[in-house]
Formats: sequence, C-alpha cells, structure tokens
Amino acid sequence: MGKMSFKRASGAVCFTLALSCALTGLTACGSGKGKAATAGASGGKGETTKPTTITAIMDAGMINVQSGQSQFLAEFKKETGIELKVTQPNHNEYQQKVDLAFTSGDIPDVVQLDAINYVNYATKGALVDETGMIEASETYKKMDQKYINAIRVNGKLYGIPLTTGNGTMTYMRKDWLDKLGLKVPTNYEEFVNCL
Repeated sequence: MGKMSFKRASGAVCFTLALSCALTGLTACGSGKGKAATAGASGGKGETTKPTTITAIMDAGMINVQSGQSQFLAEFKKETGIELKVTQPNHNEYQQKVDLAFTSGDIPDVVQLDAINYVNYATKGALVDETGMIEASETYKKMDQKYINAIRVNGKLYGIPLTTGNGTMTYMRKDWLDKLGLKVPTNYEEFVNCL
C-alpha cells in the first residue's frame, strides 16, 4: 500500500463487534466519524459516551439492500438508539474504497477487513487496540477462543472474526439427479462422477 497517513480509528474486522458493543452497552466501539473512544485501549476502564451514529463500510455481501438492509437499520436504531450508516461499495472496488478512506482520513467507525488487510492496518497503527473492551464483552466470553486467538496481532485484538470456516458450498438439484438416475453424492469422487 505504500506510505499512507493513517488516522487511528476504531476499526474492526467485523460488523458484529459494533452490534455487540451497542447491544451490550460497550459503546466505545464507535464514537463518531473516525474518532476512536478511549475504552478499547484502556481495557474497558474509563469514561465512554454512547454514540448517536456509527458509520461502517461493509463489503457488498453483508446486510445488503436485497436482504433487508433498511429493515435491519431501522431495527438496530430502535434497539440501540444509534443510527447506523452503512456504506457498501461494489465488491470489486471494496478494498480500494477502504484504502482511500484510510488515506484520506475519512475513516468509518467500523470496517470489514480480510485477514491480510486486518494485519496490515493493525501493524501500521491504523486500528485501535480493542483487546480490553472485547475481552470484557459477554459476547466474547461465549465465543470459541481458537477463532479469537487466530486474529491476535502481537497479542492484541483490533476486531473479531466475522465468520468461521466459511468456504465454497455446492448445491445439486435432487430432481436433476433423480431424472438421471444418480444418487446424491456423499464424497468428492461421487460428486465428480455426477458431473
């Protein structure tokens, strides 16, 4: 990415942190446009102010318009009293838009990052150390620690994983298999034979 002027932001790997923060009262995850609250760095100790708005940049597949984004945003505000403003660039432009946000200093409160960019931004000091806040969360205590430990950078947490074990899933139409007299495949070799 070259030399970038990074403004410390309350970045996160995932949107879930913003939701869990707002819903559990750990509101330091967002404190206004690009302004990081102090609780994350201080281990959850100290004064925090509940934000009135949380800004987020999300990849196109997350809570998009087609899957009911407006209803989700309305319900989020109803439950938390916080307006959630989501920006969703086209998927093929997403990382470029994230890089531009960090370079320009117009950084949202929550950023969805892939593993490579999460580590890159964290090691360059562009993300806030949220270890104390995350570890104080009730949501954190319910999570499988192997997924949390996998995203620590030098022992610190700058967000939480959006998903675990995601990958490609293949579907086959049963009526198509029945018409061809084929059984539902149970392993890769049988799957290839169906093709």
